[in-house]
Order: sequence, then structure tokens, then C-alpha cells
Amino acid sequence: MKKTKYDSLMTELKEFRRKVNEMEKEERGEGEITNFKQLHKVELYGEMDEYLDMIEVVVNELREE
Repeated sequence: MKKTKYDSLMTELKEFRRKVNEMEKEERGEGEITNFKQLHKVELYGEMDEYLDMIEVVVNELREE
């Protein structure tokens, strides 16, 4: 199967998602969230992950056209 620009974009999205997940894991650390700044960052990483889901859906729809 020929690799399309959408396949390349999906690869980049997956790599970015992996980095976001790593940053979230580092921010959470081993224990509980202990301050507001840490909580805010973890929430932002969660929101970024949701946006990546939405982008992935759009890319998949474009790929099918």
C-alpha cells in the first residue's frame, strides 16, 4: 500500500501523543498530585490528548476520501 501524506501525519500524531503521555507521567510522579500547578499541567496534558483524538478522527476521514 502506498504511503500517503495522511499516513505521515498519523505517524507524527502518534509520536506527539507519546511525548504528551510521557510528560504527563513525569508530572504525576510516583505519588499524589500535591499542588495546583501540578494539577493544572496534568489537566492540560489530558486536554491535549483529547484534541489529538479529534485530529486523528479528521485525518482518518480525509484518508478515506
